[in-house]
Amino acid sequence: MKAVRCNAGPFADRGRTSLQAAELELSRQLDRVRFVIKVGPALGLMGTLIPMGISLAALAEGNIPKMAGSMVTAFTATVAGLGSGVLAYLIALSRERWAREDVREMAHAAELLLARLEPAAVPPYHLQEEAEHALAATA
Repeated sequence: MKAVRCNAGPFADRGRTSLQAAELELSRQLDRVRFVIKVGPALGLMGTLIPMGISLAALAEGNIPKMAGSMVTAFTATVAGLGSGVLAYLIALSRERWAREDVREMAHAAELLLARLEPAAVPPYHLQEEAEHALAATA
């Protein structure tokens, strides 16, 4: 979040700091879901390749039942990895929307409070716009 200077006194600084802390916490919560989005499919791929090696070895030995069992494991791992990635992506979409709404409401409340406490010191910018840009940059 970019630092903007204004002569609004300690209330504006505290409000801006509190808003930034809330944005940072929301961003950290979203990072956990983004981690699953990226790691889930990678683990699914690893879970596919390992049993495929076992399956090919079983095929070379002529052990068809062992090969079939390894192929089932391989395809199950693929589906589980892709499924976790898709589910995490859908959760992330919802949480990002909720986070943007929360930050927008907090920024609006901070602007209203600042306007009431120090009407002459209302900055020429909007905390809401600054907050939206900060969350968009973390996506």
